[in-house]
Amino acid sequence: MTAQIPHSIENQCDKVDFGNLRLYSVMIEPWHPEYGPSKKYPFQSVPDKSKRKISRRLYAGNTCHYVLTPNGELYLEKFEYPLNADVTPDTVNEKLIGDFWLIFRVSFEYDDIYVPFVNGLIVSDRSQWKTEADLIKPNFDETEPGV
Repeated sequence: MTAQIPHSIENQCDKVDFGNLRLYSVMIEPWHPEYGPSKKYPFQSVPDKSKRKISRRLYAGNTCHYVLTPNGELYLEKFEYPLNADVTPDTVNEKLIGDFWLIFRVSFEYDDIYVPFVNGLIVSDRSQWKTEADLIKPNFDETEPGV
């Protein structure tokens, strides 16, 4: 798959620093051992299909701009259409609620880093952030001979 344009996030929360991480997805389940990534966050807002331009670099035709507030809440602020200079972004200001994960990467080709939110608030303790290696467990019985 061609490298995709990441979403943007404005971090107003002093408790976390994403450094050079880029945001690629929001999920309510980060990883299923048999099926891989599953269950995207159920947003109430949807991008305007008439404004989207789809390309190999942007299969969705739009990106999302998020704001992480000083108290650790996350808002989907707007949909942006970076490949269509003739349109303006759609402001939505949708607050994300419940438990979910932000899926970051250093770049598109790197492994995922999962940042949890609990009851709509970011978990700032980096020891609680996960990688794919943390979430994928071998699917065999370690007590079998020869294993």
